[in-house]
Amino acid sequence: MAEDIKKGFRNPGKEFRGVPFWSWNDELEDRELVRQIREMDQKGWGGFFMHSRIGLITPYLSGEWMKRIRTCVKEAKRRGMGAWLYDEDRWPSGFAGGMVTAKDENKMKGLECTIDGENITDVRVITGPPNPWFNNNTYLDTMNARAVDEFIESTYEAYYKEVGEEFGKSVPGIFTDEPNYFTFQGGNFAAVREGGKKAVIPWTDNFAEAFKKRKGYDIMEKLPLLFFDREGCEKVRYDYWETALELFIEAYSKRIYDWCEKHNLRYTGHYLCEDTLQSQILCIGAAMPHYEYMHVPGIDHLCRNISNIMTPKQCSSVAHQLGKSRVLSETYGCSGQNFSFVGRKWIGDWEFVLGINLLNHHLSLYSMKGCRKRDYPPNIFYQQPWWKYNNVIENYFTRLSYILTRGRHKCDILVVHPIGSAWAAYSRLNTGKVDELSNAFEQLSADLCSLQRDYDYGDEKLMEKYARLAWTEIPAKGMDENRGYYEGAFKKRLPRIQVGEAVYEIVIIPPCLTLRGNTFKLLKNFVDAGGVVIALEPTPSMVDCQPLDDLKEFINKIKVIPANRDSIKIALDEILEPEVLITDRKKAGVSAIYYQHRITEDADIYFLCNTDYEKGYETIAKLNSTGKVEEWDLFTGKISEIPFQVKGKYVQIELNFAPAGSHLIVVQKKEIALKHILGRFFPHKKKKVREEKIKLKNEWEYFRRDMNALTLDYCRYRIGDRGKWSERIPIWKVQRELEKYSTEKSARSKQEGEGTHSTESQGVKVQMELTFNIDCEISENAGMFLVLENPAIYKIEVNGREVEYKESGYWVDISFKKIDIKSFVKKGENVIILTCNFRAPTKPGTMIYLKDGVELESCYIVGDFAVEHKERREFKIVPEKEKLLTGDLVDQGYPFFAGTIALSQTINVKKEKDRRYILEFNKLNAIVASVTVNNRFAGLIIFPPFRLDITDLLKKGENRITLELVNSLHNLLGPHHKQGELFGVGPDDFMDEANWRDDYFFVKYGVEL
Repeated sequence: MAEDIKKGFRNPGKEFRGVPFWSWNDELEDRELVRQIREMDQKGWGGFFMHSRIGLITPYLSGEWMKRIRTCVKEAKRRGMGAWLYDEDRWPSGFAGGMVTAKDENKMKGLECTIDGENITDVRVITGPPNPWFNNNTYLDTMNARAVDEFIESTYEAYYKEVGEEFGKSVPGIFTDEPNYFTFQGGNFAAVREGGKKAVIPWTDNFAEAFKKRKGYDIMEKLPLLFFDREGCEKVRYDYWETALELFIEAYSKRIYDWCEKHNLRYTGHYLCEDTLQSQILCIGAAMPHYEYMHVPGIDHLCRNISNIMTPKQCSSVAHQLGKSRVLSETYGCSGQNFSFVGRKWIGDWEFVLGINLLNHHLSLYSMKGCRKRDYPPNIFYQQPWWKYNNVIENYFTRLSYILTRGRHKCDILVVHPIGSAWAAYSRLNTGKVDELSNAFEQLSADLCSLQRDYDYGDEKLMEKYARLAWTEIPAKGMDENRGYYEGAFKKRLPRIQVGEAVYEIVIIPPCLTLRGNTFKLLKNFVDAGGVVIALEPTPSMVDCQPLDDLKEFINKIKVIPANRDSIKIALDEILEPEVLITDRKKAGVSAIYYQHRITEDADIYFLCNTDYEKGYETIAKLNSTGKVEEWDLFTGKISEIPFQVKGKYVQIELNFAPAGSHLIVVQKKEIALKHILGRFFPHKKKKVREEKIKLKNEWEYFRRDMNALTLDYCRYRIGDRGKWSERIPIWKVQRELEKYSTEKSARSKQEGEGTHSTESQGVKVQMELTFNIDCEISENAGMFLVLENPAIYKIEVNGREVEYKESGYWVDISFKKIDIKSFVKKGENVIILTCNFRAPTKPGTMIYLKDGVELESCYIVGDFAVEHKERREFKIVPEKEKLLTGDLVDQGYPFFAGTIALSQTINVKKEKDRRYILEFNKLNAIVASVTVNNRFAGLIIFPPFRLDITDLLKKGENRITLELVNSLHNLLGPHHKQGELFGVGPDDFMDEANWRDDYFFVKYGVEL
């Protein structure tokens, strides 16, 4: 392989590094913005998306906002980073924070149909209702070109005026987030309501006119066929949803893409509801046709799972076909604050093997004040205890991003995407048929991956534009006693399907109802030329939603098989040699290993990953290539030759996959020797070394590197300073009740003619009472602080004495301020009274946050102490133990702790020759374990199998081992009151009354031997 690729792999440019959503969610200050950019640069990120989020106080798109944008662009340019734009106030993109949709003609429309039995009795065009999320407006009519033009003018042109000189330079591109033609807004815009008596479908003012022009008939006359299964319904449904898709693309996707193309800006982002056939139909029509009009097509992947292969495959398929080198994923959102590096690797590997190569991390919070800390965690930023180690996982993905943009993607299978059949089957009143199609398609996608059969999807609209019958010349092949395996002169021409830049040998038709006419013609010609098409039952019965005699003849010519994994495997094994074959020691297939194969002029690149989070595999991998075999280490950049055998046209290697493990294998095709061909190993296998696992004692000395914490999330409250105290309730309930009270008070004042301005500015006087217990004397050297958000608004009293707030730095987050209360606390019960004037945090009816708004939040007692609990309900501060035991530190004094605890012990080692000494854990219940041996850094334990060779740092006799265990923000911030660790976390999970538990739940913290 060319030396420049090896050099690039060892030290890739910043353009291959991840680019997080940087949540702009408070009053923004230049100095803090620059500080946070420095943090991103130092910890492994190549840029950032400047993303307005919930909690923003700096007015969106204002002059002040633009000053902050310019500050960040300037700093990014200085550092060689990318300052990416984001085109909306939160999401979905299009309403410009409510400015564009203030005009009625720009508001999203729907066609509401009143249904009686199997008849439509009334039809009317409705407008999306006002919604606080859209700042008391509604979403954009994205099928209306004039409305989209106003959106472009309000946002894209505004940014061009401010920082346009850096477009294509330090401002690489802009992110559009979840645009759609049907947003769920509730009210009269609910999808189906009143027991199915009302149904709404996407609409725009000129829909009927545009439909008739494209399809030749009046959709209003055929409207019942969209809902009821009658003769001809398939074609009407197909035509309707295709028209909606086309109008959306023409008005929004292509329009913005063209603007970006003209202004040297890369258009990226993702569309709403890309994940299933059903969701695509209702919200965006189809995902893949939109990607034609994105410079960097993208998806989002939420929660801690790898369940939907369709989403990344749709996106990467278009990229492969249309020559788009980068494919983005907004990823990790909703995975929770305890989301580990192992989890990041597991999900990231899965995405990258399926074609993603640009990570957009969700989410890095400018501030964690108020509701912001609950904004679909994890927060992947400086507030996390593990942040200083972020480079470890980022360097891995930077190298992976680099190498998976080298050469071209190699796969031989094209799977026809069944969205057209889903259109034909879709009824707002019954989605059962589409559910079946979607489930079958998702199962086929998963089966192919588990069989190590890579593929792309073919969208029929894109195929109509870009697909053709092509031919390839196949060289003669064989084995010779003297030459070994050889490829000779050209022998014959074979038919292929070419879609844009991608060429396929086999086409698979999934279970479906209909094919597009152009698709049918292309596949028929392909089969007639000798090409191979496999159809899974049930096979299509229509072409363009109409019966066709030629279709039956075509089906009889192709290979038709049952829609199950075994049948797919048998059919493909008969026809197509595998590119990769992974088996275990017993020669059984290993379905958890996925691969991506890329080809350069002189090398084959194979990325293989284990999608099993819990289980590892010892495997034998056969790769369809010959040459010198190397493993490229994605963590270190080291390149090493590895042992291999040549088996015909394959190289065979042994690979062990840890849970969520991976390998990057490069076969240098031009570096080959006779001894390889004859099946000898080169270089020789390493001699087996005896390993001895370090025996650790159960007891540890320890040092806490960060202050311990006790989270106070319950209180009593009262309005005024003489009112009746409430019961002890969660603080979020206090916030909710006070917001309601404040709104009602303002409404009464308005009715009485007092106006709301004076009432809102005065606020409502509120007192909160929080208590905590100390079951020890506080030592002279111990620190104890009260941590509050926005402490300047409070009168603070501890045990009846007023505490003056003095700025003394922050703890965890810039908005978490420390107040020294050591001289105010006592043994026994301690009472904190916080008094403030409460004002609602947002402008009425909007999500516009006010500078003087108040958000009541949990408080924290932090300092040098331990926390003891009774059945995870009653907590008290106690002295720290002299020593800790192996196991869960949560139950040894640190239930709310977020930080690092160093565990140390002395061991005795004989230090025999020809023996390696391994430090190994059964399980690591922390994000990172940093290991030192005899005060020298030994390495990090982060990923399975949680082991580290420490031989070279050991000496004969006594040795000192220290484990610095770093955890996350989860135990500090929660959610605490839902049982178990949640793998999908949003704001509602922190205040879920239906599933609320008064006891507290924590994740484990420690090691298991």
